[in-house]
Amino acid sequence: MPSSTSSKPVAKHETRQEAGARLHSTLMMLPDICQAFSSLDPYADGFENTRDATLAACVRDYWPGVRSVFPDMPEDLVLRHAWGEAFSKPLVLGVLCSSIRLWGGSRLSALVDDFVRISSTQIAQDSLAMALVWPTRTAPDLAQADGLMPGMRVRYTLAHLLSHETSAHTFVAAARAVKSASVYVKRRELLRMLQEADRRGVRIRRYSETQFLMRSPEEQALVLSGPKLADCLLPSSVARLPDAAEWVASRCQHRDRVEKTAENVFVALSVRNFGAAERSLTPISVDALTRAVFAQQSFADAVKNRSADPSRSFSSPSHRRPPAAPKRWTPLSPGTQQLLAAVWPRCAIPRYWSMTASDIASALRAGDLHAHDILPPDLRLLRATWTRREQVELLRAGLHNLIAATAKAWNDISLTEIITIAAQWPEFAAIIERRM
Repeated sequence: MPSSTSSKPVAKHETRQEAGARLHSTLMMLPDICQAFSSLDPYADGFENTRDATLAACVRDYWPGVRSVFPDMPEDLVLRHAWGEAFSKPLVLGVLCSSIRLWGGSRLSALVDDFVRISSTQIAQDSLAMALVWPTRTAPDLAQADGLMPGMRVRYTLAHLLSHETSAHTFVAAARAVKSASVYVKRRELLRMLQEADRRGVRIRRYSETQFLMRSPEEQALVLSGPKLADCLLPSSVARLPDAAEWVASRCQHRDRVEKTAENVFVALSVRNFGAAERSLTPISVDALTRAVFAQQSFADAVKNRSADPSRSFSSPSHRRPPAAPKRWTPLSPGTQQLLAAVWPRCAIPRYWSMTASDIASALRAGDLHAHDILPPDLRLLRATWTRREQVELLRAGLHNLIAATAKAWNDISLTEIITIAAQWPEFAAIIERRM
């Protein structure tokens, strides 16, 4: 720990580079902040007061030591030099800020507060620095504090969450995310958190059955690593089973099969192969787990043909290849609509998907459908399916943007009609040239 006598006053003949080197050396003589936090119990009553006293004793001599490097220089200039030297070192900034707030007086404290605002991005890169600069009433989140032992990092993280979270998944996911901590340490700290929650009267919400089955294998393994932890966090219906781990493994296999089906259906809908979507959906049983799996796929993305990479997923045994995009429009059957509504309860199926190509053309002419309602992948199929007569009727209804510029239907309307269209839509000039 640096003291006010740890650095010799700058000699008059000392160069600026030498003085800068001594300042850097002094700044790097950091007190043991990790030991200070390790000595505290983040669950203890009065943690805030104990933490403040411990950290004050830890950083008390730091600013006097830095100040002594330039004893003849005004202290605000010393602070500017020190802050600039330490700008890229968040923990140094945190210790310097904390020490100055003890010693610096109102003027220097106001100056360091200005520097903190300027350096907030740098400080936020280090959880220990954040705990020093922006102390809270409850335990800080020190999951990323590499200087702490893994067990202490898990303990502080869970204590921090306990002040505002009650979801079992949140606690287990946070414990699992701490690097280098063993399963034993994570389980031990989770059990300690549960004891503290019980002491405080905080009710930790258990996983639901579906929620637990949707979690990662690592998170599931942590919960199932000890009977007491599983008893506290799993739903009662699962915790009472004689072999909960075997049951979870079986249900996860079912989840994996449903995930493959969901991928298959997503691809089939993206390329508008409604028949393939129906064949994938028909065998599955719809329950809460099925709906949760399908919710991971965006029905809206499938409708808009986003991220439709057919080669990525179609794995049903009866379909060795991904479903090919059909060449003509085939409406969605009522049975497929019901299945989609069952697995995607909030899916917004375009209403024209259940209509034949002729019915869609009639609805467009009548104004019951608008041209902008038709999505590009659907328009491609409709153009290939509409009869020549239907395309002519759409042209005469003013819906020329729905008809391809190369369609033969343009030959069936008069040149006057084409010129009228081209006056409004210059891109149709090519059609006039072809007719001339």
